[in-house]
Amino acid sequence: MKALIALLTLFILLNPITSAQTTLPPTDDELEGELKYLRSGKTKDQKSLDEELRIQNYDLEAGLSLDSYSTSKDSSRVSLLYNLNTNPMKAMDVSGFEFQYARKLDRAWWEFYGAQSSAKFSQVADANGQFPTFSSDEISEQTLKTTTLGSGLSYRTSLIQTLFSSDNLFETIGAFVNYNKTSTELGESYSGPGMKADFGLHYRTSNSFHWGMRFNYNLAHVKRSKVTDTEKSSERSLLLKWTSFAADLSFYF
Repeated sequence: MKALIALLTLFILLNPITSAQTTLPPTDDELEGELKYLRSGKTKDQKSLDEELRIQNYDLEAGLSLDSYSTSKDSSRVSLLYNLNTNPMKAMDVSGFEFQYARKLDRAWWEFYGAQSSAKFSQVADANGQFPTFSSDEISEQTLKTTTLGSGLSYRTSLIQTLFSSDNLFETIGAFVNYNKTSTELGESYSGPGMKADFGLHYRTSNSFHWGMRFNYNLAHVKRSKVTDTEKSSERSLLLKWTSFAADLSFYF
């Protein structure tokens, strides 16, 4: 009986101390460490399409945990991209800027984009008799400038987190149709439809921002105006194909 009373007395004395220790505010180092992670609350096996990521916010000065932000609340996104050739030895042979506006749907993003690219002819097309009065070197070294307007759908997933232990990471995949207008240095302008497919790997740093990298595959079939009425379509068209890596800065609102 005396032993039981002694244990109860010890529990009563230690309980306030334990409670005080568990209610102490976290240190600045602990809070800053927590700011590095997005919490989805799911295991690696449960990662899925359009995964909800949860950003835990803190008031570092007051040592308080604030309301968390769920990325399922994202509604719109603006992205700025700069593209370079996938061949690192000829990185500047394909380059350009791209602007995107995306609107969140139920499980996808509806995107609109405009791009201005500059490319060396030999990197995006094959000579097909379009410039008969010029040498092959002049043709391959000329610069093509292409303006593109397009729209399509993209999806956001967190499957990358099954490989890397970071809740900040996510990926996007998208497919787009577009219209292109291409000017050449040795001939007339060309225009026509095209498509783009891209894959992106991103790092979400806050409620309103992510940075990342994208891989783009572009295809466009463009034509110039007829010189004669008997000229065939194949005699006045170019098939443009190029791939690029893009640095991606995106803002949510």
